[in-house]
Amino acid sequence: MKAFGFIFALLGMTAVLSCDNGESKEEEKEEGKVLLLKVDCLKSEFESGSEVTLSMPTKTFTLDDETVEPSDFGYIKLFCTETNDTIFHGTVVWMGVGEIIHPEKWTEAGDFEVAPERNIIIPSGGFENACEQGESAEYDDEWVSNVWGAVQQLKKVREYIAANPDQKIKVLRYQPEAGGSAATHDKWILFVKR
Repeated sequence: MKAFGFIFALLGMTAVLSCDNGESKEEEKEEGKVLLLKVDCLKSEFESGSEVTLSMPTKTFTLDDETVEPSDFGYIKLFCTETNDTIFHGTVVWMGVGEIIHPEKWTEAGDFEVAPERNIIIPSGGFENACEQGESAEYDDEWVSNVWGAVQQLKKVREYIAANPDQKIKVLRYQPEAGGSAATHDKWILFVKR
């Protein structure tokens, strides 16, 4: 009889430990996500977003870039340094317009839920350039108001910031055309780590 009591106690402890392990696995899974937000450079309008899941969870988030300047065709790729996952890949075309190759799927702006709160949130770490290539930005009050203001009210963005409030948002000015006269196709890509 004592043996059965011991077995039931052991099974109970295993069940409790399994539940705790599941919660930490879910937290780890969430730490392995990056939200990409595409904002039109000229209009400062949010266009679409994409959620990328890293191959493994990581508490830190740094980016490395691989850039090929276009003689006819070029590209920019951004990789998560910690996992070597491709986070972004966009082509650049001389006297033409490139396209975003990765991520493949983007959710349209209208499909994102807006948070009911009307306060403005800014990550305590601020903003930084995603790479040294291309045109860098001055993240002054006007930029924050226009570009960050276009996405900071999204519920998904607020969830990411709440989960990782000290992060620095990575920012890329994606310029898909080279040799053209205007920046009509340029996009701000913001990388928010969960």
